[in-house]
Amino acid sequence: MNFKIFCFMTVGPRSQQEDCLLITNQVFQGDNLIRDGSFGGKSMLLVVCDGMGGHAAGEKASHFICEQLKKKFDPEQFSKQYIIRTIRAIQNDALSHLPPRCGSTIVGLGIQNNKALVFNAGDSRVYKITSNTIRCISHDHSSVQEMVDRNIITEKEAFNHPRKNEITMGVGPVFDKEWPDEYHFEIINERAEADHAYIDMAEVDEKIRAADVYISQDLFDEAMDIYSEILSDTPESYIYTRQFIKEKIESLTDTMASHTPCRMNFHDEDLKPDTRYLICSDGVNDVLRDQEIFDIFKKNRVEDGMALIHGLKKRKLKDNTSFIILEVLDY
Repeated sequence: MNFKIFCFMTVGPRSQQEDCLLITNQVFQGDNLIRDGSFGGKSMLLVVCDGMGGHAAGEKASHFICEQLKKKFDPEQFSKQYIIRTIRAIQNDALSHLPPRCGSTIVGLGIQNNKALVFNAGDSRVYKITSNTIRCISHDHSSVQEMVDRNIITEKEAFNHPRKNEITMGVGPVFDKEWPDEYHFEIINERAEADHAYIDMAEVDEKIRAADVYISQDLFDEAMDIYSEILSDTPESYIYTRQFIKEKIESLTDTMASHTPCRMNFHDEDLKPDTRYLICSDGVNDVLRDQEIFDIFKKNRVEDGMALIHGLKKRKLKDNTSFIILEVLDY
């Protein structure tokens, strides 16, 4: 597959850049940035993060997420469940690496073998643009979007609504309550210095039964089957090698992670030539309505991403503003 990419980032009227971009294996965060180029390959990952938290915390949050995705992402495993597991792992890491009241939106477009997978948490967006249509294929997590979904207000009214920037989902410490526990079952005594670990049957049973609130009976039975290989029917505790326990727990954790509820939104579709995707922070769609974005794209190809920049600046930027344009050329 062959693609053209144009990306733009500006600090706008803000004092610091809280947006961050991930383009394949490169992370970008700066006051002003313009890049374009052609790419080929079977897989690609494009991500926009919009941080929040003030005092450089938002900047750290968005950059942390992009860097972690760069390190953790494996295109060979690309799927909805893999994205959920990966973002959950980043969320867990963020709790110990970021200030407590910060976070970030995330929106991504992943490509693998002529398929596109869009995912988002927050109000950063992905638009699909063809020769005659524009459609937002992500779905905002915001108070205003919830009102639109409930037919309380219209899309037109949402554009200038005073609560437009109230985000209800994202990644980072401030969104911790939005991420249900993964049930990692940390039953290994990490303080033990030996190559063996102590397993307590009562603790195992308690943790698995706590997880049963969120999982099916079949999955609960599968969890117990895994532990039956570790625990004897007679004594209440045994000592086993760390490696054996680690392998069994990792197997259970992966299964649990794929079944635990997640509020991230997903959209998948086949790639088609001459289709363009706009991945952007809300600095774009807070200034230009969808139809206005489409009118710009109708007249310009991806290599002329400057047209979108001019359209944004003509209206006066309100925030950090970042976008990535991807054009699918051929297979």
